[in-house]
Amino acid sequence: MIPARPRRPHLLAACALAVGLAAPIRAQVARGTVVDEDGIPVRTALVVLLDAAGKQRAAVLTDSAGAFVVRAPVPGAYQLRVARLGYRPSAPLPVTLAAGAAAVERHIVAAALPVELPAITAAAKRRCTSQPREGEAVAVLWYEARKALQATQLGGGARTYSFRTLRFIRRLEVPSLRVLADTSQERVEFTRGSPWVSAPVQRLLEGGFIVPQDDGGAIYYAPDAKVLLSDEFAGAYCLMPAEDQEHDRVGIHFQPVERSGPPAVTGTLWLDRASFELRQLVYGYTRADLPEGPVDKLGGTVDFNRLPDGSWVVWKWRIRMPLTALQELHFGGRRSNRVYMIGMREEGAEILEVLSRPDERPVPLPAPDSARAAPLPAGPQIPVTLYLRDRDTGQPVVGAEVLFGTRTSPLLSDSAGAVTVGPTPAGGHTLIVRHAAYGMFRDSIDVTDQPAFEIRLPGQAVPIRALEITARSAVTAARLARGTRADILTRAELEPLASRARHVGDLLRDIPGLTVRELRSARGTGPLRGVCVESGRGVTQLRPAREECASVLLVIDDIPVQPSGAPGLTDLQAETLLNLPPTAIESIEFLNAAEAGPKYGTGAMRGVLVIYTRGKGPYAPNKR
Repeated sequence: MIPARPRRPHLLAACALAVGLAAPIRAQVARGTVVDEDGIPVRTALVVLLDAAGKQRAAVLTDSAGAFVVRAPVPGAYQLRVARLGYRPSAPLPVTLAAGAAAVERHIVAAALPVELPAITAAAKRRCTSQPREGEAVAVLWYEARKALQATQLGGGARTYSFRTLRFIRRLEVPSLRVLADTSQERVEFTRGSPWVSAPVQRLLEGGFIVPQDDGGAIYYAPDAKVLLSDEFAGAYCLMPAEDQEHDRVGIHFQPVERSGPPAVTGTLWLDRASFELRQLVYGYTRADLPEGPVDKLGGTVDFNRLPDGSWVVWKWRIRMPLTALQELHFGGRRSNRVYMIGMREEGAEILEVLSRPDERPVPLPAPDSARAAPLPAGPQIPVTLYLRDRDTGQPVVGAEVLFGTRTSPLLSDSAGAVTVGPTPAGGHTLIVRHAAYGMFRDSIDVTDQPAFEIRLPGQAVPIRALEITARSAVTAARLARGTRADILTRAELEPLASRARHVGDLLRDIPGLTVRELRSARGTGPLRGVCVESGRGVTQLRPAREECASVLLVIDDIPVQPSGAPGLTDLQAETLLNLPPTAIESIEFLNAAEAGPKYGTGAMRGVLVIYTRGKGPYAPNKR
């Protein structure tokens, strides 16, 4: 998936100012305000422009004053329709938009008739509805979900806020899902429009949501808002109503109509029962040849939240992909392969703090719906104790920083995930939890006569930059069994791969923690001009915007290959990895920053890739 690229806030502000000082808007434009029946402005209402055939040609959200400006693609006769979450749409208002004419002004009173959801019965849950209009409950939910998704695409608070975010990559143990390794980085970013981007829907329906790669790994896709909104998705998937009484929400469960075909997704789009606001997307994979292991834990979640100005943002996201190994099996002279899961790679992000622009001051927000404090059974009156648990596994969360009530200094959770906050007055208290592996979230706890509370910490998340994760395979199960390091490849292991490898980068895809990218000219469609090898291990560094390749240090036969140091030019290391014949390599070893630092100094901040050519190095036959 292609990440949505942040734009410069100062440039956007200047453009907005220029528009504000310009002459009156002309050329097929409708503008106006939306108010309710009491004359109060309706913010973040969806104003849709329909052509003569009833097809949507444009859509915008009203601002805090209920104002909107919508532009038609061509002159003609149109209709304006206002859609609000939880309410029936207003009657279409006809407008004629002419080229070169002054903007058409319209004052719209939005309908105040609430949407009524038919009862969701067990029979309705079992029914597969391939088109939303075929089931009454599904039709209502689908229409409200489409409004919510479209509002999320148009929202994001880009004009008002920037976000302090936490991005992370974890390696998880299976089946316990215990975190074995974690790298993360906080940053402040400014996004506009929807940062949640997937592949085109037709490509996903025809090619599948899981695309195998030549190296034995696969690319996993998640459905984005545009995919879920499409008629093609609705036609290829069963849509069934769902409800979650524990969290007071309703939703649409989706699964493919056909039992066979390319890999597909299955999941539920959840909405608040009362307001129909979008809450969460939960999805997994089906019709796929998945490795042996806890496949029900694969997939991801996307959480949504409303900002103070009423706009919407992807609050957090998480995706889990399998890490696999290959084992050769021999039965009666026959040989077969078994692919099984040795772990999971989890990637995600979350918004830690919303900052007002341009002063960058923190903006108070309601707690996300996904973190709830559940009181444990009542006991003796003792100082309040909080028990922190992983929401998915139930395991204690150790070493979390906890601020509760009026405390200004944090407490740390112990080996049982417990924090004793001391005698606490009755009433509502704010809880803030920070943890390297869980990020930060806020919640509100009402202290009455309950002495203890269990806090279920949700997985990680953020405005989604891309939901495409490449899960690489391990070299072989036999190699792991004999204790060979996963970041060393010797000639015996390289020879079966070298004859099929196009370049050295193809040999590196089995080393955990390394990412291999091919550099091409002409915006990625031209000839191959280099191979970039980057690492998420050691010191976490995101690639600067102008730096094409944040490469590890390359050392060949004990001689470092220095980068060019010129942004925009193909790095000498990238050229060397492209041109070095795979069949000429004796061994490859990757050293993380901690291992390589004493020998290679600051040049090893991103790790070091040590390559020896045939007959050289500590792993050559004559050196053993």
